[in-house]
Amino acid sequence: MVFNPHTSDILICGSSEDIWRMSLDEGKFLTPFQSDASEVNAIDYNPYLNIAMTAGNDGILETWDYRERKKVTKVIADKGQ
Repeated sequence: MVFNPHTSDILICGSSEDIWRMSLDEGKFLTPFQSDASEVNAIDYNPYLNIAMTAGNDGILETWDYRERKKVTKVIADKGQ
């Protein structure tokens, strides 16, 4: 779980392909980011670039541009092995 101070959103990942976004300003869940990984189990946020990075159990690393609310890179680090 990470906090985005620019939008007051909390990003939450777990044992699914969804990266849940909760708006603290609006008090509700927003449309989640959809990962290509079957399970996203790590997330971090860079406040200087306003990007989030996720890692999945199948070796998929993804970068999410929070300004555009979409995935900008995907790397398969170890082909799930």
